Amino acid sequence: MKNLSFILKKDLFKHRYIALNTHHLINSLNSLQNTSYSHMRKRFIKFLHKYNSLYFRTRIACGKIDIPYIELVLTTKCSLRCKACNNLMQYFSSHNQYTTTYKDIQESMDILLRHISSISRIRIIGGEPLLFKELPQVITYLLNQKKIKHVNIVSNGTITFKDDILHALQSPKASVTISDYSSNPALIKKLHHKEILESLKSYNISYEFAFATSDSQWFDPGKIYKRHREKQDIIRNFRSCLMPCVSLIAPNNTIKEQYPDFKGGLFLCPIASSLSQLKGFGEFNQDFVHLNSTSLQYDILNFYAKDFFHVCDYCNNKWEKPLLIPPALQTTKILELNDTPIE
Repeated sequence: MKNLSFILKKDLFKHRYIALNTHHLINSLNSLQNTSYSHMRKRFIKFLHKYNSLYFRTRIACGKIDIPYIELVLTTKCSLRCKACNNLMQYFSSHNQYTTTYKDIQESMDILLRHISSISRIRIIGGEPLLFKELPQVITYLLNQKKIKHVNIVSNGTITFKDDILHALQSPKASVTISDYSSNPALIKKLHHKEILESLKSYNISYEFAFATSDSQWFDPGKIYKRHREKQDIIRNFRSCLMPCVSLIAPNNTIKEQYPDFKGGLFLCPIASSLSQLKGFGEFNQDFVHLNSTSLQYDILNFYAKDFFHVCDYCNNKWEKPLLIPPALQTTKILELNDTPIE
């Protein structure tokens, strides 16, 4: 592997890689039920709090790469159209939808897993992942990978879980997150919380119901367009955000036609992965990790140390106080990307 000394010293690497890995590892240790080695666990947790940098640098020196968190994007199809969706689903129409296949996901994940030692947490997302026909196969594959420590799937609560999905989720490594948009009166008839939660309980599946009370709010992502900032301001925007939600995109037929060598990629965030589908990879080619890279381990580590991503020029000023809006407000029209804002 290339010389990593300059990467390991960067503050962004410490924040995005070492700190996040430490957080997930300690949470995993704290969640263990077996008390036989509780004393050793407590000592190791104490060690991690004090020497986390030494621990993960030693693993890197031994060729062990640990990814703290990945969001695996299955599809941009969704049963809702939230006009302030931070995954940019409101910009996808029936003509530019992204949907991959189980086979392509498996091939991308196989490449990644061959080059790393662990993934603390994978979250399966869309769109709405329950609209993905091969979801049970994806869940089963991910749960069978020893290097993947936890698999979570997030759903918007509008679609009930079929038996084959529930069967696939019966693992101590699996959990479900149901978003609660019941504070939006217009969505009440579309939500199936009672049926969903009862089915998860009956299959003994761990779940979280993300409550949205009457006074809960979303951060408004604002209009998405290229701001043409100076490089230092793009860096400032990234550092003001530091979203931890790294996204993995596998190829689909459209991508294969345009970029035959693409085997999948790790993107900075959901906005980054969505923009790569909406606008093409051209501008963002240096923003993400190509899984077919001949220096994949190095590229992954460098990805967590980079402070410049072209995609950060498309977001509003993250250093300013965000505008708060009601959650899950719907729009009936497809929003359009523009080089300049449209009022």
